Amino acid sequence: MSYYDKKVIKGSCKKEESWKKEDHSKDDYCKKDYFCDDYQEDECACEEIAGSVGTGAIITVTVTTAPLPLPLTTPLFLSECMGVDPSGGIVIEEDGEYFVQFTAGLITALTGTLQVFAGTRFLGNAGNGTALSTARFAQIVSLKKGDVVRVVTTATITLGLANAAILTVAKVGD
Repeated sequence: MSYYDKKVIKGSCKKEESWKKEDHSKDDYCKKDYFCDDYQEDECACEEIAGSVGTGAIITVTVTTAPLPLPLTTPLFLSECMGVDPSGGIVIEEDGEYFVQFTAGLITALTGTLQVFAGTRFLGNAGNGTALSTARFAQIVSLKKGDVVRVVTTATITLGLANAAILTVAKVGD
């Protein structure tokens, strides 16, 4: 069994340093049913694509212009093919079907709603929160490269614990 075959069976990311297109002929690459003519060096093609971000600290978000993204910028887990948006949320780097989950616990003050978006596309409400409540959202959605999954608030919110709000996005299927 060749070194290349072992790497494919092991399920490694094609983006690793050990993979070099020039070391293999196009026929070797196409025999393995990978992209063939569509192969690009910079394509993100990891087996596991997932990310989870939290608020990091106890927060109070005061909304002056609704909606305002929650500052979900503290990475709890990020695979190679995910990024964190500076304003809060997870950047999608590969098209596909994704499981999106958001949870917020110990909301000590909320006068509006928490909403989940992928870019400008509304995915759903995470609930109309009230004091000492939780907000939850879970759905499988089709996302495109460049989408930013974020949670926005339409009114002032106070979360009573560090990382009380967590957004998780994971690719499902092929």
